[in-house]
Amino acid sequence: MDVLAKKYGTEDRQDELLKMIKEIDLIFKKNNILYSLCGGSLLGAVRENGFIPWDDDIDIMCDRENYNKIVALFFENKGKLPYVLNRHLWIDRIQKEGEKHKGLEVPTIDIFIMDRCPDDNIKRILKVFIIRCLQGMMKEELQLNNQKLIMKICLLTTYLLGKLFSYEKKFDWYMKVSQWENNKKTKYVTGYNDFFKLVKLRYSGELMDSFEDHVFEDTVLPITKEFDNYLSVQYGDYMVPPPKEERVPIHS
Repeated sequence: MDVLAKKYGTEDRQDELLKMIKEIDLIFKKNNILYSLCGGSLLGAVRENGFIPWDDDIDIMCDRENYNKIVALFFENKGKLPYVLNRHLWIDRIQKEGEKHKGLEVPTIDIFIMDRCPDDNIKRILKVFIIRCLQGMMKEELQLNNQKLIMKICLLTTYLLGKLFSYEKKFDWYMKVSQWENNKKTKYVTGYNDFFKLVKLRYSGELMDSFEDHVFEDTVLPITKEFDNYLSVQYGDYMVPPPKEERVPIHS
Protein backbone atom coordinates (compact mmCIF):
# COMPACT_ATOMS: atom_id res chain seq x y z
CA MET A 1 0.00 0.00 0.00
CA ASP A 2 2.78 2.45 0.95
CA VAL A 3 4.41 2.30 -2.49
CA LEU A 4 1.13 2.89 -4.29
CA ALA A 5 0.05 5.57 -1.82
CA LYS A 6 3.30 7.41 -2.56
CA LYS A 7 2.48 7.13 -6.25
CA TYR A 8 -0.88 8.84 -5.73
CA GLY A 9 0.39 11.33 -3.15
CA THR A 10 -1.91 10.03 -0.41
CA GLU A 11 0.58 8.40 1.96
CA ASP A 12 0.80 11.17 4.60
CA ARG A 13 -2.93 11.83 4.52
CA GLN A 14 -3.75 8.15 4.91
CA ASP A 15 -1.35 7.89 7.87
CA GLU A 16 -3.21 10.73 9.56
CA LEU A 17 -6.62 9.26 8.70
CA LEU A 18 -5.63 5.88 10.11
CA LYS A 19 -4.62 7.51 13.39
CA MET A 20 -7.94 9.39 13.45
CA ILE A 21 -10.17 6.38 12.82
CA LYS A 22 -8.34 4.32 15.48
CA GLU A 23 -9.03 7.02 18.06
CA ILE A 24 -12.62 7.56 16.90
CA ASP A 25 -13.24 3.81 17.00
CA LEU A 26 -12.14 3.70 20.64
CA ILE A 27 -14.31 6.71 21.52
CA PHE A 28 -17.33 5.19 19.79
CA LYS A 29 -16.85 1.82 21.49
CA LYS A 30 -16.67 3.50 24.92
CA ASN A 31 -19.98 5.23 24.16
CA ASN A 32 -21.76 2.19 22.67
CA ILE A 33 -21.97 3.74 19.21
CA LEU A 34 -22.35 1.24 16.37
CA TYR A 35 -21.07 2.07 12.90
CA SER A 36 -19.53 0.55 9.80
CA LEU A 37 -17.01 1.65 7.25
CA CYS A 38 -18.75 2.54 3.99
CA GLY A 39 -18.06 3.89 0.51
CA GLY A 40 -14.45 3.65 -0.61
CA SER A 41 -13.33 2.82 2.92
CA LEU A 42 -15.50 -0.31 3.05
CA LEU A 43 -14.43 -1.20 -0.47
CA GLY A 44 -10.79 -0.81 0.57
CA ALA A 45 -11.28 -2.97 3.65
CA VAL A 46 -12.81 -5.81 1.64
CA ARG A 47 -10.60 -5.58 -1.45
CA GLU A 48 -7.31 -4.28 -0.03
CA ASN A 49 -7.49 -4.96 3.73
CA GLY A 50 -6.93 -1.22 4.09
CA PHE A 51 -7.02 1.96 2.09
CA ILE A 52 -7.57 2.04 -1.62
CA PRO A 53 -4.20 3.56 -2.65
CA TRP A 54 -5.76 6.70 -4.15
CA ASP A 55 -8.38 7.23 -1.42
CA ASP A 56 -7.91 10.34 0.71
CA ASP A 57 -10.73 10.32 3.25
CA ILE A 58 -12.63 7.81 5.41
CA ASP A 59 -16.35 7.17 5.13
CA ILE A 60 -18.47 5.64 7.87
CA MET A 61 -22.20 4.93 8.09
CA CYS A 62 -24.67 4.35 10.90
CA ASP A 63 -28.40 4.28 11.49
CA ARG A 64 -30.34 7.28 12.77
CA GLU A 65 -30.19 6.19 16.42
CA ASN A 66 -26.41 5.96 16.42
CA TYR A 67 -26.07 9.18 14.42
CA ASN A 68 -27.99 10.98 17.16
CA LYS A 69 -25.59 9.45 19.70
CA ILE A 70 -22.63 10.81 17.72
CA VAL A 71 -24.10 14.32 17.60
CA ALA A 72 -24.83 14.21 21.35
CA LEU A 73 -21.33 12.90 22.10
CA PHE A 74 -19.60 15.79 20.36
CA PHE A 75 -22.04 18.36 21.76
CA GLU A 76 -21.70 17.18 25.35
CA ASN A 77 -17.91 16.88 25.13
CA LYS A 78 -17.18 20.07 23.24
CA GLY A 79 -13.60 21.10 23.93
CA LYS A 80 -12.81 17.81 25.65
CA LEU A 81 -12.19 15.66 22.56
CA PRO A 82 -9.30 15.97 20.08
CA TYR A 83 -11.89 16.10 17.28
CA VAL A 84 -14.93 18.16 16.37
CA LEU A 85 -18.05 17.51 14.34
CA ASN A 86 -18.26 19.97 11.45
CA ARG A 87 -20.91 20.08 8.77
CA HIS A 88 -20.60 20.82 5.08
CA LEU A 89 -23.96 21.24 3.36
CA TRP A 90 -25.85 18.11 4.51
CA ILE A 91 -22.88 15.92 5.46
CA ASP A 92 -21.43 15.78 8.99
CA ARG A 93 -17.72 15.16 9.18
CA ILE A 94 -15.24 14.50 11.94
CA GLN A 95 -12.11 16.64 11.82
CA LYS A 96 -9.28 17.62 14.14
CA GLU A 97 -10.01 20.14 16.86
CA GLY A 98 -8.47 23.48 15.90
CA GLU A 99 -8.52 22.96 12.14
CA LYS A 100 -9.54 26.21 10.48
CA HIS A 101 -11.13 24.60 7.44
CA LYS A 102 -14.48 22.88 7.36
CA GLY A 103 -13.91 21.68 3.82
CA LEU A 104 -11.86 18.78 2.56
CA GLU A 105 -8.45 20.41 2.75
CA VAL A 106 -7.84 18.53 6.02
CA PRO A 107 -8.17 14.81 6.86
CA THR A 108 -11.86 14.04 7.16
CA ILE A 109 -14.14 11.23 8.31
CA ASP A 110 -17.53 11.65 6.62
CA ILE A 111 -20.66 10.28 8.30
CA PHE A 112 -23.51 8.87 6.22
CA ILE A 113 -26.86 8.08 7.81
CA MET A 114 -28.93 5.09 6.72
CA ASP A 115 -32.66 5.83 6.98
CA ARG A 116 -35.61 3.69 5.96
CA CYS A 117 -36.57 3.67 2.31
CA PRO A 118 -40.38 3.62 1.74
CA ASP A 119 -41.73 0.36 0.31
CA ASP A 120 -44.37 2.27 -1.65
CA ASN A 121 -42.86 3.32 -5.00
CA ILE A 122 -44.62 6.69 -5.12
CA LYS A 123 -43.45 7.59 -1.60
CA ARG A 124 -39.94 6.39 -2.41
CA ILE A 125 -39.70 8.49 -5.59
CA LEU A 126 -41.22 11.52 -3.83
CA LYS A 127 -38.72 11.24 -0.97
CA VAL A 128 -35.76 11.16 -3.36
CA PHE A 129 -37.21 14.07 -5.36
CA ILE A 130 -37.61 16.28 -2.27
CA ILE A 131 -34.15 15.34 -0.97
CA ARG A 132 -32.59 16.29 -4.31
CA CYS A 133 -34.50 19.58 -4.39
CA LEU A 134 -33.24 20.38 -0.90
CA GLN A 135 -29.70 19.54 -1.97
CA GLY A 136 -30.06 22.07 -4.77
CA MET A 137 -31.40 24.63 -2.29
CA MET A 138 -28.48 24.06 0.10
CA LYS A 139 -25.67 24.39 -2.43
CA GLU A 140 -23.23 27.21 -1.74
CA GLU A 141 -22.14 27.57 -5.38
CA LEU A 142 -24.02 27.08 -8.63
CA GLN A 143 -22.16 24.91 -11.13
CA LEU A 144 -23.86 24.48 -14.50
CA ASN A 145 -20.95 23.32 -16.66
CA ASN A 146 -21.46 20.06 -18.59
CA GLN A 147 -25.13 19.87 -17.54
CA LYS A 148 -28.06 19.25 -19.86
CA LEU A 149 -30.57 22.08 -20.28
CA ILE A 150 -33.26 20.53 -18.07
CA MET A 151 -30.71 19.95 -15.31
CA LYS A 152 -29.45 23.53 -15.60
CA ILE A 153 -33.00 24.79 -15.15
CA CYS A 154 -33.55 22.54 -12.11
CA LEU A 155 -30.25 23.54 -10.52
CA LEU A 156 -30.84 27.25 -11.07
CA THR A 157 -34.43 27.07 -9.78
CA THR A 158 -33.59 25.19 -6.58
CA TYR A 159 -30.49 27.32 -5.97
CA LEU A 160 -32.46 30.56 -6.20
CA LEU A 161 -35.31 29.14 -4.12
CA GLY A 162 -32.82 28.19 -1.43
CA LYS A 163 -31.75 31.82 -1.08
CA LEU A 164 -35.14 32.54 0.52
CA PHE A 165 -34.46 30.38 3.57
CA SER A 166 -31.81 30.12 6.25
CA TYR A 167 -29.37 27.21 6.28
CA GLU A 168 -30.79 26.06 9.61
CA LYS A 169 -34.32 25.88 8.21
CA LYS A 170 -33.20 23.98 5.11
CA PHE A 171 -31.12 21.53 7.14
CA ASP A 172 -34.07 20.96 9.50
CA TRP A 173 -36.30 20.13 6.53
CA TYR A 174 -33.60 17.84 5.14
CA MET A 175 -33.37 15.86 8.36
CA LYS A 176 -37.14 15.55 8.71
CA VAL A 177 -37.66 14.30 5.16
CA SER A 178 -34.75 11.85 5.51
CA GLN A 179 -36.53 10.22 8.45
CA TRP A 180 -39.82 9.57 6.68
CA GLU A 181 -40.84 5.92 7.28
CA ASN A 182 -38.20 5.41 9.99
CA ASN A 183 -40.97 4.11 12.24
CA LYS A 184 -41.43 1.13 9.89
CA LYS A 185 -39.33 -1.94 9.18
CA THR A 186 -39.10 -1.45 5.42
CA LYS A 187 -37.34 -3.74 2.96
CA TYR A 188 -34.57 -1.26 2.21
CA VAL A 189 -32.52 1.58 3.64
CA THR A 190 -30.94 4.51 1.83
CA GLY A 191 -28.24 7.05 2.64
CA TYR A 192 -30.27 10.21 2.07
CA ASN A 193 -27.42 12.48 3.14
CA ASP A 194 -25.22 11.00 0.44
CA PHE A 195 -24.33 12.62 -2.89
CA PHE A 196 -26.91 13.49 -5.56
CA LYS A 197 -26.43 10.39 -7.69
CA LEU A 198 -26.46 8.01 -4.71
CA VAL A 199 -29.58 9.04 -2.78
CA LYS A 200 -31.73 6.81 -4.99
CA LEU A 201 -29.78 3.62 -4.17
CA ARG A 202 -31.43 1.02 -1.95
CA TYR A 203 -29.60 -1.37 0.34
CA SER A 204 -30.74 -4.32 2.40
CA GLY A 205 -33.05 -3.35 5.24
CA GLU A 206 -30.72 -5.35 7.51
CA LEU A 207 -27.66 -3.31 6.54
CA MET A 208 -27.24 -1.75 9.98
CA ASP A 209 -28.39 -4.74 12.04
CA SER A 210 -25.13 -6.62 12.54
CA PHE A 211 -21.41 -6.00 12.20
CA GLU A 212 -18.09 -7.81 12.17
CA ASP A 213 -14.48 -6.75 12.63
CA HIS A 214 -12.34 -6.61 9.51
CA VAL A 215 -8.63 -6.02 8.96
CA PHE A 216 -7.87 -2.44 7.97
CA GLU A 217 -4.15 -1.72 7.61
CA ASP A 218 -2.61 -2.51 11.03
CA THR A 219 -5.88 -2.60 12.98
CA VAL A 220 -9.42 -3.99 12.77
CA LEU A 221 -12.52 -1.88 12.21
CA PRO A 222 -16.24 -2.70 12.10
CA ILE A 223 -18.00 -3.39 8.83
CA THR A 224 -21.59 -4.40 8.15
CA LYS A 225 -22.18 -8.11 7.66
CA GLU A 226 -24.22 -7.07 4.63
CA PHE A 227 -21.10 -5.64 2.97
CA ASP A 228 -21.63 -7.66 -0.22
CA ASN A 229 -25.08 -6.17 -0.71
CA TYR A 230 -23.85 -2.63 -0.05
CA LEU A 231 -20.77 -2.86 -2.28
CA SER A 232 -22.65 -4.60 -5.10
CA VAL A 233 -25.27 -1.85 -5.15
CA GLN A 234 -22.63 0.89 -5.07
CA TYR A 235 -19.98 -0.55 -7.37
CA GLY A 236 -21.29 -3.62 -9.17
CA ASP A 237 -18.36 -6.06 -9.49
CA TYR A 238 -16.51 -4.35 -6.66
CA MET A 239 -13.49 -6.68 -6.65
CA VAL A 240 -12.41 -5.30 -10.04
CA PRO A 241 -10.52 -1.97 -9.72
CA PRO A 242 -11.69 0.96 -11.88
CA PRO A 243 -9.85 2.09 -15.04
CA LYS A 244 -6.52 3.81 -14.39
CA GLU A 245 -7.88 7.24 -15.37
CA GLU A 246 -10.40 7.02 -12.51
CA ARG A 247 -7.80 6.18 -9.86
CA VAL A 248 -7.33 9.72 -8.56
CA PRO A 249 -7.58 11.33 -5.10
CA ILE A 250 -10.85 13.25 -4.92
CA HIS A 251 -10.42 15.48 -1.89
CA SER A 252 -6.76 16.35 -1.46
